[in-house]
Amino acid sequence: MGHRKWLRQFPLHLHISTLFVVIILTLGSILSYWNYQKTSEIIYSANDKIFEHISDRITLKFREAYIPVAHTVNLLAQTSLSKASTLTQQSEYFPLLAEVLGNQPELTAIAAGFENGDYFIARALHDDYMKARFNAPDNSYIQIDQTHTGAGGRRLERIFFDKDLNKIGQPFYQESSYDPRTRPWYKDVLNSQQIGVTAPYFYYFIQKVGITLSRQSADKNAVIAADMTLDMLSDIIANSGKAQQAEIVLLNDEDHVIAYKDHSLLTKLEADNKVKYASLDDLNNPIFSALHQAPLSLDRPLSILVDGRKWIGKTNPIALSDNLRFRLVIMMPEDQLLSGAIVARQQSLLITIIIILFTVPLIWLVARAISTPLTELANQTSAIRRFELTPQPEIKTRIAEVQDLGAAISMMRETITRFLGLLHNINAERDFTTLLDLVKKEMLIISNANAVSIHLLSDDESQLKPSCTDQNQQEISLPTITLNTETTLCHALMGQEIQHYRLSLNDSTDPHHSLLATLNCSNAEVYIIPLLNRLQESIGTLTFILPAGKSFTPDQQAFIQEFSSFASMTLATRQLVRMQKSLLESFVELIAQTIDAKSPYTGGHCQRVPALTKMLAQAAEQSNAPALKEFKMSTNMWETLHIASWMHDCGKVTTPDYVVDKATRLETIYNRIHEIRMRFEILKRDAEIEYWKAYPDSEDKPQLFANLQARWQQIDDDFAFVAQCNDGDQFMGKAELSRLNSIAAQTWERTLDNRLGLSWEEQNRMPKAIPTLPTKERLLADRAEHLILRDDTNTYSADNIWGFTLTPPEYLYNRGELYNLSIQRGTLTPEERFKINDHIVQTIKMLEALPYPRHLRNIPTYAGGHHEKMDGSGYPRGLHKEDMPLPSRIMAVADIFEALTAADRPYKKAKKLSEAVKIMAKMRDDNHIDADLFDLFLRSGTYKTYAQRYLSPEQIDEVDIFTYLQEEESTTDLA
Repeated sequence: MGHRKWLRQFPLHLHISTLFVVIILTLGSILSYWNYQKTSEIIYSANDKIFEHISDRITLKFREAYIPVAHTVNLLAQTSLSKASTLTQQSEYFPLLAEVLGNQPELTAIAAGFENGDYFIARALHDDYMKARFNAPDNSYIQIDQTHTGAGGRRLERIFFDKDLNKIGQPFYQESSYDPRTRPWYKDVLNSQQIGVTAPYFYYFIQKVGITLSRQSADKNAVIAADMTLDMLSDIIANSGKAQQAEIVLLNDEDHVIAYKDHSLLTKLEADNKVKYASLDDLNNPIFSALHQAPLSLDRPLSILVDGRKWIGKTNPIALSDNLRFRLVIMMPEDQLLSGAIVARQQSLLITIIIILFTVPLIWLVARAISTPLTELANQTSAIRRFELTPQPEIKTRIAEVQDLGAAISMMRETITRFLGLLHNINAERDFTTLLDLVKKEMLIISNANAVSIHLLSDDESQLKPSCTDQNQQEISLPTITLNTETTLCHALMGQEIQHYRLSLNDSTDPHHSLLATLNCSNAEVYIIPLLNRLQESIGTLTFILPAGKSFTPDQQAFIQEFSSFASMTLATRQLVRMQKSLLESFVELIAQTIDAKSPYTGGHCQRVPALTKMLAQAAEQSNAPALKEFKMSTNMWETLHIASWMHDCGKVTTPDYVVDKATRLETIYNRIHEIRMRFEILKRDAEIEYWKAYPDSEDKPQLFANLQARWQQIDDDFAFVAQCNDGDQFMGKAELSRLNSIAAQTWERTLDNRLGLSWEEQNRMPKAIPTLPTKERLLADRAEHLILRDDTNTYSADNIWGFTLTPPEYLYNRGELYNLSIQRGTLTPEERFKINDHIVQTIKMLEALPYPRHLRNIPTYAGGHHEKMDGSGYPRGLHKEDMPLPSRIMAVADIFEALTAADRPYKKAKKLSEAVKIMAKMRDDNHIDADLFDLFLRSGTYKTYAQRYLSPEQIDEVDIFTYLQEEESTTDLA
């Protein structure tokens, strides 16, 4: 006790606050005063001066170019150029104009617009750009355009001159609609002796932005004008920005960019040949793009942050002339502009470092005293984070909060240790009933209760089903509760609130009343906690039975509530998994039953194969045969095999019914023998018509009638033969095919268009050439429209992702009449046979497309191998025995045996047991099925067990299995 008094404890914030108040006040006072003085002086003295200097320089440079141009316009307005109406008269001024254009590079053209609408312009062609714009010869120096109105209308005449004013080539003439009198530079100076200046605009001919200076001539016959581009402003801006590391742009009142360092961005011709003037956002400059979002104010400095660098600037009004007023936006990086401030900042940093060096010893001593216990606690929390939960020594410190924190961490470690143990036990349990027992057991240990019960909602949510355990781990029977009863248990469930009450022997209606007698007590405390799922829906209740007068401590109650929340989530999840698994199995069985119900030709195949597969897999697991003794099925493998066997033929949903059910050779969606019968009827009618046509002129009418009867009989015989060929049982040998082709060669006359009433897809298959009606048609024909193209070539390509080795026929279907009737045996063409075999391809593709959990990923492998053969001659992947897992080989045996013995397929008679075993023995000998599994199938009696359950008594006969067993095993005892 005395030791604790000597170690006086103070709050942690008092130590830290005292230390940092002294440091912050000292450093803050010195650095704030120094930085304030230096930074303020530099910013306010440098910023405006730099910006004003740039503005003045741009204004000066512009006026240096502008004033000579204005003087030139004034001078020319006083000359007699306004009276020179013809090109000959105007040529007297060519030397003067050439000299002016040559001495003033910003001046691109000098023009004269006359009051009669004529127009004269001299353009400088001093660079390659201007020459290219007007397709001028390489040695051109000046271009003269004269637009004159004559008898033939307005016409432009263009002449090129070299530097010595020698004419180059022949004049160029073209029609022109240009009238200078409509232009602003002309109209604005009428009746005025002052120079007018246009606002900047786009010169279409040279694709640049500029201004036009103009003045009316002294005699008022014409207006003299000079075009002056603003490229020099962009050049000035580019040079100024480079010198100052600044970004500069000149804007007009409409926020259009008038000058920029890259003058190619100032304008853009759009699709309708209209000019779009650039805005700040069009300059491909992140600084101006950011500035585009903020309003530009003349009385407020600008500040933006671009890529982590701060830019500051200003908007200055600039008057280049009396009526040319713009806004100059200048942005400079703060670190460049405030280089002096940076020096001051470095000096401040140096002072700060000096101060810190003096205070380091003090800080180190105090920090050490504070950090030592905190470091130990941090190490302990790090150990907890790594789930190293061994007990740690107590932390002793002068700081009360750190002492309390150490105690809290110790309690947390103990709680986590206990909780993790519970979580591990619960999560490791997979069986739902056992999980319930485990939750009750853990709750009994945590709560020290006399008994714990769990009531869970039934699947139809109409009842609460109980499970109760006492402190001796004995199960106690409780009644099932109907939800609409007035009980505290139902109130806790529906209201989602914890209920606490005292239970006595007199409360005979309480669901837990029978517990009192079992526990040999007259009263008890009952705590009911509702169990909620992730959606905060009630799924049941957790009830604690405590001795009378006893209650939970706050720590116990908090822990129980948290653990009950976890337990409820676990129970809800396990319930959900169980229900979803049940739902999945129902869907799987529903799909299989649907496939069986879809066609009588498959019968109950999809439902019987899983049963036989399971029988044979169980026999394989129990076998001691050398090839099978290592084979064991885990719970996950059983689930995988169960689903795979039910889904092994799911691809049959894609096989057309008329292919699966094809009973005759001409059958598609219907039996086309009826079409052919009608053609034979037509032949008979034609024969009768020929008879009646010949009857009036016949001298031997009895013979004529006899010929008709013979023709009819021949047609009837031919049709009967064709109908016989339509039967799948008819073998088509050479003689039959010869007669069939002979019959097919007969013709009948078609008078109706066979394209009428067809769908667009059928129309596309018809021949392009349309015969003239009436036309002769063969009695039986293979026509182009009978060929249906494939559209699944990627599935069977050499590099297909599924590994299929099947070679598909050229066509999806061939519905040719002669082609189908010529099938040697059965009713299916190669295309239809392939379509039926394709069901396993579709099965694999469908199953592999599903998102399986890890333990079910072998479903496509198990289900997709039942048509493979041990020698690699099966399909669809051509797998060998060593490439197939044993469950796949088991399913192959089951699939074949079920197909041989199935009695519900209308197209074949079911085999007897001995016949089926004999056929499968031959398949074993041909290395088509697994020999070890076939022997197991016989030795284990699986064939007989299946037969007694699924075969009719007439099919079950005696089978001498020793006849079919492999020789080296035929003398061994049966399993």
